[in-house]
Amino acid sequence: MNKIFIVEDNLFNTEDAEKIHNYFKNLSWSYNGQNKTENSLKWNYFLKFDHINEINFFDLSNKLLIKHQLDKTFKFKRCYASANTYGFSGEYHEDENVDNYNKIITIMFYLNNKWKLEFGGETFFLNHDKDEIEHAIIPKPGRAVIFDGFITHGPRPLSKFCNELRMVLTFKYDLINNSLLLNI
Repeated sequence: MNKIFIVEDNLFNTEDAEKIHNYFKNLSWSYNGQNKTENSLKWNYFLKFDHINEINFFDLSNKLLIKHQLDKTFKFKRCYASANTYGFSGEYHEDENVDNYNKIITIMFYLNNKWKLEFGGETFFLNHDKDEIEHAIIPKPGRAVIFDGFITHGPRPLSKFCNELRMVLTFKYDLINNSLLLNI
């Protein structure tokens, strides 16, 4: 079985990135999200799909599934936005208590309108043995990462130079068709 890991860039232009950033930055975030333990609190927002930005991301997520021939294998489960600031970082984890590759996929969109390398905040992905960072994805505007939920991952801490929320929008998909896994 192949593990799914795809980075998509240039999904929207600078003007759209600004609008998206402003929309999500000004939402009513709640400070109650967590990964594995209560020590990894983060800001959360659950989408209602009552605004064009939220609807557009749902559509874009579905287009990415189709583009990568995953639309007949996985079905939508849930979606949420999360954010962290300097001084707070999430723990590394696997998604939804998944026990093997190709059971859950995640599409994560980066929502900030600008990002400097010195801000930190990369999403890191560990190798199978969980003893090396295999990928570190910079949260730049217009970028999404599509990955297997069994890959251990998490956000790197933000540097003191970042005075913004590091915002991501996450779509989760469950496996619906085992017979198509051979094509992945």
